[in-house]
Amino acid sequence: MAKEDRNLAIDKIRALKGFDELKQLAEEWQRVASNLDQLPKKTGLLPNCLFSVHPGTVTPAILDLLVQFLEENQLLQFVGVTKVVRFVLDFSPELSRFPAFPRLIETFRDAAGFRGSYKGLACIDISEWLNDLHDLRFLRFLEYCADYRDDVLFIFFIPPAEAEMTKEVEAVLLPFFRLRHLKLTFANTRELYHYVQDCLQEQGFAVDEKAASALKEIIADISKLRSFKGHHTLNQLASNIIYEKCCRERLTEKTITIQDLGLLGPDGPWNKQARRQKAPYTRKLGFNMETKPEEWRRSRC
Repeated sequence: MAKEDRNLAIDKIRALKGFDELKQLAEEWQRVASNLDQLPKKTGLLPNCLFSVHPGTVTPAILDLLVQFLEENQLLQFVGVTKVVRFVLDFSPELSRFPAFPRLIETFRDAAGFRGSYKGLACIDISEWLNDLHDLRFLRFLEYCADYRDDVLFIFFIPPAEAEMTKEVEAVLLPFFRLRHLKLTFANTRELYHYVQDCLQEQGFAVDEKAASALKEIIADISKLRSFKGHHTLNQLASNIIYEKCCRERLTEKTITIQDLGLLGPDGPWNKQARRQKAPYTRKLGFNMETKPEEWRRSRC
């Protein structure tokens, strides 16, 4: 077990805003780690995971935190040139072709480097196959991944779906993997606002009371859009606020007022553009959206 330390991954996970089911899973795995000294065989102990997520929810920073947690608790061995493999399983309409499969094999080979085989965390977006779960090519892919299950912890990504669809995905995966399904959602509007507020404060800007109220309404509105990409969208929002403030006049004071939010309201061009965007549900679901290094680690009362 890792020694007492303020920077333990479990403490950082507990401090995250939202991610309640991920926190619950980490607590379970923490208890498992406390019993490792009683188990002669430790490989293949953890269940693999199915994450139902919106785009931008599970960022590289979150995955790095999960890797840190697994390493500190000696729950997973990491061997290779990278600790996390991220892969999108593309769908091919031609039944005789499956170009994603050899690409996956090559990805694992590259991740192993000069080692014999890769050991670590593999995050695979299977969202393009939700309508073809019983396709022999998809089952072949699962069979291939199952051969690695003692050395690789798999996390399969799908978008939030109806309960019936989610159960079907689980039914297809269960013959190949022990599985834990997690529904990971964004934090509430108040916490999303605090994230944007932190972005503004890093540039020395404060938000007055009226602007804060309006900004919360803006965030509540855009977070309901299917095009909402989590931290990525919030970073864009903060950058737009700062840009509009800077391009209007020379900064003599750095307080965001209601006037500075005019173009960002429900009828503003930025919000209208966000509404026109199509939901990116079919490619690179969660782990492609970068965020700030210290995302959601600040505690709020």
